[in-house]
Amino acid sequence: MKLPPTCLWRVAFTFYCLIALTSCSTQSRHRLLCVFFEGVDQTNAPPAVITEFGSPTNHSVNALASSRLPVAPIIHYHQPYEERKCLACHVSKQSQQLHAEGGELCLECHKHLIGDAKFIHVPVDDGKCLLCHNPHESTELFLLKRKGRAVCFDCHKLTKLLKVKEHTTMGEASCVSCHDPHRSNIKKLLKQPLP
Repeated sequence: MKLPPTCLWRVAFTFYCLIALTSCSTQSRHRLLCVFFEGVDQTNAPPAVITEFGSPTNHSVNALASSRLPVAPIIHYHQPYEERKCLACHVSKQSQQLHAEGGELCLECHKHLIGDAKFIHVPVDDGKCLLCHNPHESTELFLLKRKGRAVCFDCHKLTKLLKVKEHTTMGEASCVSCHDPHRSNIKKLLKQPLP
């Protein structure tokens, strides 16, 4: 019995996919499947983690699961990404190409972050939003790349900041309790003038 060429092609393709998927690491397999089915490379996305076993009323099973498995991080999504509205930023659903450059793209929706402020944070003014934010999803609020003030410390070194009188008593306070991360009408991006 001879198989038709299209059937042979399907068998060969299926065999190839099975080999590729079983020989990859979990991360590589996840990346391959995301790109294949969604057209989105999630290389920097946190790994998927199982968060629950059983029903919410089965406390013994849930306790056992939580003692052995890491808790899944809460993921915050960029609204267009979550709603699969890729065309809000990308040229096509399968393209990595954006329809505007850098901060111009972000400001199409987030104009309120600058307004008519006198002082603009240099990365914002330079259109480098991705220095602090992830474009699709993050484990941090506001799609930040790192937790709280750790994002600020990537550029603003703590040793230098502690030389400023007002920072010597900051303790574990968040930078945004005094500074606006995007813009301000007060020097140093302060929210309120110094006393």
